[in-house]
Amino acid sequence: MTVREATREVRKGAPFFLCRWERIEREEEETEVKRERREEVGEVEIDPRTKEGIQERKPPFCKYKKVMASPSLHPAAREILKENKELFPDEIPKLLPGRGDLDFKIELEPGAQPSAKPPYRLSYAELEEMKKQLKDYMDRGFIRPSTSPFGAPAFFVKKKDGTFRMVIDYRPLNKVTVKDTFPLPRAEELMETLFGKRWFTKLDLRQFFHQLRIAMGDSYKTAFVTRWGTFEWLVMPFGVSNAPPASMRLITLTMRPTLGWCIIVFINDILVYSRTLVQHVKDVKWVLDLLRANNLYVKIKKCKFFTNSTHFLGFVIDAKGIIPKRLKLELIRD
Repeated sequence: MTVREATREVRKGAPFFLCRWERIEREEEETEVKRERREEVGEVEIDPRTKEGIQERKPPFCKYKKVMASPSLHPAAREILKENKELFPDEIPKLLPGRGDLDFKIELEPGAQPSAKPPYRLSYAELEEMKKQLKDYMDRGFIRPSTSPFGAPAFFVKKKDGTFRMVIDYRPLNKVTVKDTFPLPRAEELMETLFGKRWFTKLDLRQFFHQLRIAMGDSYKTAFVTRWGTFEWLVMPFGVSNAPPASMRLITLTMRPTLGWCIIVFINDILVYSRTLVQHVKDVKWVLDLLRANNLYVKIKKCKFFTNSTHFLGFVIDAKGIIPKRLKLELIRD
């Protein structure tokens, strides 16, 4: 397969998709450079377990890690991280303030009845993890004990980093939930705005679902059962059918001033794009200011700052154009 044939298959009639695939490995090379060498950015929290005797300094509601940056990080990005380190906490703050009409609502179909099931059988390791996560969620104000007639069983899935995510089987609840029709954008349409852009910063919102509160009076519908009793959520949980459109509504309305100007968004993923470095500095600061104003927090480990090529929604993007990531791999193999 030739490059011309491959790129024609990506999207016929769209010249901005034609790119020189030889350059698209650059980001991987840049991000791997001197991975073992790190330096600290700003005056940030130091883990007392690794630096005994150093006094902690952190807000009472939030836990921070060190904000670290690669030596290859652009100086402008380094300065922005120093100025905005509070947006990159180790954990999102305890129960965030309500967002009014944007709080997560669960509307049931007329005549819908509560459903409840016994807890699923879990392994010893999973039970230990359940105890740990229940305590953590309680301490952070994300859940509370419940007497709800609803009761969904919980189980665990293993994440890429080896940790466990608690998942609740909300299928019976989802069957009787009125579906939210807020649209999710098409990845191909989002890509069209990136033609000719040379600077990119990718942001990932930390535990984005948990940054949205349950609307008053709807928490009882999220009840889940465990060996230690029934609990209900005060923040939006994973597994409910309307979580993606509700999240998309929140990020769209929050970032509306920048949409179409310097960012594209898909639920918890934000890509800031600019033609010039000077403009990119302004755009990234603008986006972070909006996140701060709306109490939204970012996961530093999944961010990429001030790069000339990036991956987003399954595409590889640089100044020359856009190509699907899977096609890039096929071209390299051929």
